Amino acid sequence: MLSFIGGAAEAPPATVPAVAESDLDRIVDPLDEPDAFREHLERLWKETRQRVLAIGRNLMNALEKLEPFPGRFESLVEGLPFSRPIASQMIAIARAVEDKKLSEDEIPPSYSIAYQLTTLSNEEIKRARAQGIVRPDIGRKDIIEFKRIQRSARPRQTGLDLRRLKAQRDRLRQALVEVEDRIRELEGEGGHLQDGDYLEGEAVAVEDV
Repeated sequence: MLSFIGGAAEAPPATVPAVAESDLDRIVDPLDEPDAFREHLERLWKETRQRVLAIGRNLMNALEKLEPFPGRFESLVEGLPFSRPIASQMIAIARAVEDKKLSEDEIPPSYSIAYQLTTLSNEEIKRARAQGIVRPDIGRKDIIEFKRIQRSARPRQTGLDLRRLKAQRDRLRQALVEVEDRIRELEGEGGHLQDGDYLEGEAVAVEDV
């Protein structure tokens, strides 16, 4: 059960503070009020991230509550001002924070960038943190490039698979030679295979590669 979905005895989940329309429309002069300018933008930046997480948590809650009712969640999302793939991305972001894969402070305010972080494995997350990739001001291209490098560097089993295939090929060739020899032997004796007859020999199993 998700920690933010509580019973009657639990405290209600924290709500995202509403931003007054006047605050959103406010333009702070960077010359007259440089400190106020920075504080204003930092607050808007933080609230953007909080809203992404709040939407994701609500969607995750709805997905869990509507699971017994097929099609209800899809119908609900259809009426929202964003598509189902975007909803899935925000759910993934909220789940990554809920599962402590990422901390809230590490989440970029852009859902599309934050989602890219959720696609990293736990091991990749550790390496990304060590390289300074997991941070709120990271770019989407940086994360994608990190994934490309990490995943292209994974050891491949091409050499091992090739050896297995060649060994399997040799066994099949040998089995075929034995079968052909036996067929010629029977034909030389004037014998013909009838229904129910079988060739003596060892069966060769074909391995899955």
